Formats: sequence, C-alpha cells, structure tokens
Amino acid sequence: MTIPGVYEKTIFRDEKTADTIFSFRPAKPTGYENRFGSIICLGRILPYEAGMPLLVGGKWKESDRGHQLTLENCREHTWDEVSAIGYLTSGTFTGISYAAARELVQKLGYDVFRFMQIPGIEKTMSKLVRKINIETAKNLCEKVQEQVLQRELHDYLERHEGNWIATQRLLKAFGSDALSSLKAHPYDTGIGNGLDFKVCDRIAKAQGFHAASSERIMAAIKTAMWRNSSRGNVYAPMNEACKLFHSIVSNGSFTEDIPTSIVMQSFAEHPDIVIETGFDERVYLKTMYEAEVEAAKHINRLIATAKPLQYDDSLIYHAEQVCNLKYAGKQRKCFDLLKQSGIAVITGGPGTGKTSCVSGLLAAYEKMYPTKTIQLCAPTGRAAQRLAESTGREAMTIHRLLECRSVKSNTKLKGETALLDADLLVVDEASMLSITLISSLLSAVRSGSLVLMIGDTNQLPSVDAGDVLHDLIYSDRVQVCRLQEVHRQAAGSSIINNSEMINHGLLELCENEQFEIEYSGDQVGIAENVIANVKRLYNPKRPFDTQVLAPVYMKDAGVSALNKQLQAVINPKVDGNELRYGNKSFRVNDKVILLSNNYHLGYFNGDMGLVNEITGSYLAVKLTDRTVYLTRDLMEDIDLAYCISIHKSQGSEFPNVILSMPGVRSLSRNLLYTAITRAKEKVVIASEYGAVFRAIQASNFGRRYSYLQKRMTTQLSKCA
Repeated sequence: MTIPGVYEKTIFRDEKTADTIFSFRPAKPTGYENRFGSIICLGRILPYEAGMPLLVGGKWKESDRGHQLTLENCREHTWDEVSAIGYLTSGTFTGISYAAARELVQKLGYDVFRFMQIPGIEKTMSKLVRKINIETAKNLCEKVQEQVLQRELHDYLERHEGNWIATQRLLKAFGSDALSSLKAHPYDTGIGNGLDFKVCDRIAKAQGFHAASSERIMAAIKTAMWRNSSRGNVYAPMNEACKLFHSIVSNGSFTEDIPTSIVMQSFAEHPDIVIETGFDERVYLKTMYEAEVEAAKHINRLIATAKPLQYDDSLIYHAEQVCNLKYAGKQRKCFDLLKQSGIAVITGGPGTGKTSCVSGLLAAYEKMYPTKTIQLCAPTGRAAQRLAESTGREAMTIHRLLECRSVKSNTKLKGETALLDADLLVVDEASMLSITLISSLLSAVRSGSLVLMIGDTNQLPSVDAGDVLHDLIYSDRVQVCRLQEVHRQAAGSSIINNSEMINHGLLELCENEQFEIEYSGDQVGIAENVIANVKRLYNPKRPFDTQVLAPVYMKDAGVSALNKQLQAVINPKVDGNELRYGNKSFRVNDKVILLSNNYHLGYFNGDMGLVNEITGSYLAVKLTDRTVYLTRDLMEDIDLAYCISIHKSQGSEFPNVILSMPGVRSLSRNLLYTAITRAKEKVVIASEYGAVFRAIQASNFGRRYSYLQKRMTTQLSKCA
C-alpha cells in the first residue's frame, strides 16, 4: 500500500544512519491516524522539511503509542493540483506566487518531480508562465533535481549499507555525477568520501567487477597503507603490508583469493606507493615517504648551516634575574644550546624544569639579539595556550604559525612561497610531532635559525604517524639536554613522584589526597567510581578543569560508554536542539573534541571546545581562540569530550584528572605515565583490580616503523 501525503515534523533523527521517526499527514484517511490526524512513520530517509509532499509505503506495526508505519519506500510526490501548488508556494522556493504556480501546474501537470527534471524545461516554463522568469525557473528546477538526486543516491547506498553522511559527501564532491561515478568507479569515488572498502566492495560486486580488478587491488593497497599509518607507522615492511592487504580483501564481498605475486607487483606499480629496498623492503604511502625525506633533508640543512651565536655564561645570571629563578645542574647546561643555531632538544619529565629552562633561554636569547624574532608554537591549541601561559609570550599552533608565516626573508626554499619570520623557534610538546607536521614545519624554517624542541620521551608518541622526538634524540645529530633531576619545588608532588616511580617500573605508588586509587572488581564498578568522582570534582563553570581519561574506546569503562553516562550527569537532555549521530548525541554546552584536521575550516585533531549552537545546517563549537562551524556531513570529525582517550590528551594539562583503568591488553607503562602527568593538582585512578600494576610492569608500546633516524645519516653520507 502506498499513501500520498505531507511530511509534518521530525520526532527523532540520527544524522549518521538517517534513521528517522516523523509524523506524516496523509492526503486521505487510512484508518491508522492518531488523534491529531497524523501517521507516525519510521524509516531511513532524507532530512525533509515540513510541507514536503511524499508517497510512502511499508508495513504497519502495533506499538504502545498506536499504529506505526515502517517504511519500505519513500519518495517525493505531488498527487494532484492542490498538492503541487502547495509545494511550489511553500517555503522551499522563492519568487513564485500562487497564481504563477497554479498556471504552471495547469499547463505542465501536477507531477512536479517529473517535469522539472526534463532537460531544458526552464525555458519552457518561462515561456508558458509570464510571471516566472528564467532565473526563477532555474532555481525551481535545481532544487527539485537536487532533492531527487539526493534520494536516488541515498536509496542506492542504503541497499549497499552505506550511510547518509556518505550521500552528502559524494554530492558535495561530484554533484549530479555522484551516482554514475560511484557505479563506474566505486573504489576511487567512494573511498575518502565516507565509504569504507567493504561498502565499495559490495557496490563493485553488484556492478560486475572482478575480484582481481586493478581498481579493487589498488584501493585495497591504499586502504592497507592508511591502516598502517593510523597505527603510527611511517612505512611497513613488505611482508606486513601484504598481510594488511589480505586482511582487508578477505573481509570484502568476493571469495576469490588474489595471488601474493600479483599483490606485490601491484604495490610496485601503485602511483601512490613508494618502495625502498635495502636490508628489507620498506613500503610507504607516497605522502609519508616524501614527508620523511623532506624532514631529514631540512634537519640536515639546519644542522649544516648552523652558525655560532654570541653566547657567554653571564647570560645565565641575566636569565635568573629576569625569571627570578636559580638554575642548577643540568638546567645550567641547557644554556649551552644557545652556543650555535641549528636544532636542539630539551627533554625531561614533569618537575625537571623544562618550562623554567625555556623561559631562561628566551630571556638569554633576547639579551643576545634584542632585534631578532622569537616564535613559540605547539602541535595543539591547548598545548600552545599552556606554553603562552608559562612563558608570558604569544604562542600558537604549528598549523596557525604556518598559515601566518611572513615573506620578510629573501631566502626561499624550493617549493616554498614564504618562510617563517623566526630566528629562534620554540616547539613545545615535541613528542606529539608527526612526520608530516615536522616536515611542513622545518621546510618553512630559514637556514641559520635555531629550532628548540621541548618534549618528554617517556610520553606516548604522536597520534599520527612517526616518532619524531625519539628519532631526533637518538640520531646523534642534534644537541640534546636531558633534564632528570626533580627540583625541590616539585619534589613534594605525589603526581611527579609517582610518575617517576612508574617510569622506573616501581609498584609502590604513594596514595594520598593528591593521588588516589579506587579499586573495583569489574568495569561497571569502575564507571560508578568515575561518575562519583566527577560529581565531586567537576565545576560546570570551569569545564576543562576536570578531565576523565581512558585507555580504550570500547568496554563499559571506555571512552564511548563513559561519555554517554557523563553527558547524562553533566548536561542532561532538556527541551531544545539535539543532534543525533549514530550512538552519540550532541547538545548545547557539551564538551567536545575534534578528531581530524580540517585546514579549510581551521580545526585540528585534539582541539577541544564547547558546543554553543545547533541549527538545521551546522553545529558550532567554541574553541580556545575561535568558533568553528561543522555541517552535518562533518559529524565524523567530532566526539564528546567528557572522557577522552589518553592518546588524545597529549599536550593538554588539567588541574584534575580522573583515570578509568579497565584491565585491558593495551595497558602499558608510558600509557599510564602520560595519563597521570596530564594532572597538575589531583589524580584519581578508578582501577580494575591489578590493572594499575599490570600497566607499570608492561613494557611500553613497540617501536614504530620510522626510517627518519637512519635517513638523516644516509642523506648526510650521500652529501659528503
């Protein structure tokens, strides 16, 4: 049975799946209407506006609230002259009067969604109806065609288990050619526009592709290498790259095997893959290879062009006077890094004086060169904010710094349009640097500058691919100052003392008011402890003062489950806008985190903020220094941040940290160390029995595949 009628209002909608519950007013009585004369429908549909004429069909089911129609089909439809005129004069269109709409329908018929798709109909409309000019006719046709195009693409993707977000992204990328392009080139069109390999594989099989088609193999190779990069690796040994490839295709829609010989040949022929041979075969995404080569080149360039600076030991006394500090031991040795330009690293744990040393070095450098330019930056907005607060100087994210680079320098690097106006560049939280970020940054630093990197090698490596700080320190090519002594003013901190204990694998942690451990027998108990401590410590006026961390996303005590429970406690649902996306919902005043880089809109992986507006077209997030507007197709880029992963917390610091510690396999010493060193004043660990101690005893995560350290030496020997 099909029923014509009008879309009334949305009761519930999930923006990820397009699952929608809505009220629908039928054109004629069906016997299933509620007391308001409407039918409640459930289905995966486009985000229709009130007043849209539809033809729906499906099966009736009985519920507590009466009869509901579970949709099997739904499409735009005008069923008579009245509905057609009502649609044309609704808020969907502008510039058409009732009289013009009536005349148009009388001359072309009431099936608006059919006749407005006829090629060249705009000219006919403007000729037939005097009150409709060619521009109005084009506007009418474009809106109708867009609506139908969206529905056709959405219906097609729905049959292959795609989602609504992919529909929007494909339309944005390919316009009216989206569906034809997807059918002709499912992998090239779909991957990167919201569809994963599995969905593209289903479409390819339906379109008659062969299991060993070139497009399928090339797409699986690129997917395998993306997966490798997402694990933090810059490259993969050939045998591991092949394993990743086979794991991807074996979970696809085809049953046929692809011989390894064909796979390896395809790796060699792939335009986006680079294979280096040597002791073993290293397989790179081309972008990763170029970033690693460029990073090594610019590190060596800065070292090769290093020049003596006007340093003498009296500058230490000057720095002490300016900063009102007394430097001792290794802290005094840090000032040796000002003897020449190039690249230098200060590394050490919390309480060892990294911040004090940076302030002193800045004061000393300013004394040496009063007219030269100093720039401060960090990988994330929160890390840059902390750097600015600790030094009393302006600091910005690396991405922002690169956007603002000056063209004052006459020296240009090949491929660069502008270099940074920086004689001294300080980069904080260097453990977070990925290979692509360090490559972009150093390519913009002019020769003769001093780049000073600050970081803690005991923390987790960067979220993105690379292990830059480790590679720099152990390359024996850059100056390194290791701060190891915890200074008197920090020695009384249980957080710092316990972080040292963890680093050395010692189990006897000091528990007191500053450092608490609460034990539970299961993850449900952990979640209960977390919520109880949030209620005790969370201040809604200062939402970033207390942060919950967890090592994993899944499980009852993981990021996803805790975010749901904490949202219900901190920001419960009330009347007003709410945006639902998959198993997440976003409300005004929610604490959120961005999950990817978007250079066009100006947000980056790890940025945190508050939702301050939700509309029909976007969700607005207030970050530290700006507001960003995310349209509905960008909802994969955002998550709740009442609880965040330990990896995502890098570069941030909070007065209070509440750590969920379920007994999962991925626990490690540097994971626990990173988590507790995010806290300035208080740590509460809600632990499953034995989890904290298993983490301390576990070795750190294995080394990542990176060739930067060796490449620096190799490139140097080639130059020599």
